[in-house]
Amino acid sequence: MPVEELSLPTVTFRDGPVRVAQWLLSTALLSSRLAALIRRRGIRLIHANSVRAGLAAALAARRTHTPLVWHVRDLLPGGLRSRVVRRLAALAADRVICISQAVAARFATSDDLRRKTVVVYDGVDLRRFAPDQAACRQAREALGPGDAYPVVAIVGQIIQWKGQREFVLAAARVAKAYPGARFLVVGEAVFRTHLTRPYKEEVVRLAAELGLGDRIRFTGFCDDVRPFIAAADILALASWEEPLGVVQLEAMALGKPVVATNGGGVPEILEDGVTGLLVPPRYPEAMAHAIVALAADPDRLRRMGQAGRRRVESLFGLDSHARAVEEVYGEVLEPDRSTLGG
Repeated sequence: MPVEELSLPTVTFRDGPVRVAQWLLSTALLSSRLAALIRRRGIRLIHANSVRAGLAAALAARRTHTPLVWHVRDLLPGGLRSRVVRRLAALAADRVICISQAVAARFATSDDLRRKTVVVYDGVDLRRFAPDQAACRQAREALGPGDAYPVVAIVGQIIQWKGQREFVLAAARVAKAYPGARFLVVGEAVFRTHLTRPYKEEVVRLAAELGLGDRIRFTGFCDDVRPFIAAADILALASWEEPLGVVQLEAMALGKPVVATNGGGVPEILEDGVTGLLVPPRYPEAMAHAIVALAADPDRLRRMGQAGRRRVESLFGLDSHARAVEEVYGEVLEPDRSTLGG
């Protein structure tokens, strides 16, 4: 499969007008390059895999009369910029894929968009994320004390809305109930670093001030989160509002129960009381209470992990995700649909 790289300019919905103007110019130039690539390669369909990619692809799609599938993975905020994005999607996209009902409700706010929008949940590679007791023991041994319990992990980029601060506050409460508890903060401050690096420093200081000491480990960036999830008894998801929360799918696939905040698309994945427990966002006391309750009942913890694996197998495998996306392609390329799949 040939690959060509085109630099995608970045901007957020909170950047100032000068930065946005620079981004608009860069996006227009990128759109021209993309249109030339479409013509040169004879491309028959564009799949834009983010909101930003969709903005550039929408212009190129209109210029080249090429069908566009726009994949939306974010909970759009309010305001003028979001209205512009939605309007452009309504005009240029043939189909919009949203990764959860929560994302779709926030994005498809007009009849035109609702008619074009379909929800396709992300999928997990069930072979790569498969329970493995030997791997779990090995990952656990790498943490240090073999009798650590419970081990609780939070996985994701370090940024305010991911809730690492709230997780540390919850961890301090859990540690009072379980002095042998260990905690993993997996991830790094990699986006908007002028804000997120000071935030990480604040979280690290807070952990020290709360006396967590060597009971909490900040792993930094890692390419493979599986060993850390495998080492954990419980995965915590503390986001204020998560579009979907792929990490909870990964944890469930590995047979781990999840304690997660109930904002955004998370409740569409996690069955409260079956595959994990839901708690209110920004409420570390509730998260700590849920973790302690699960840790106190190892049989329930194990049953929830098994139920999570079954749920991912039945609904969220990578193969079923690919088939659903392929179905969208078929709808867009209706005259050529018989060629899909051979």
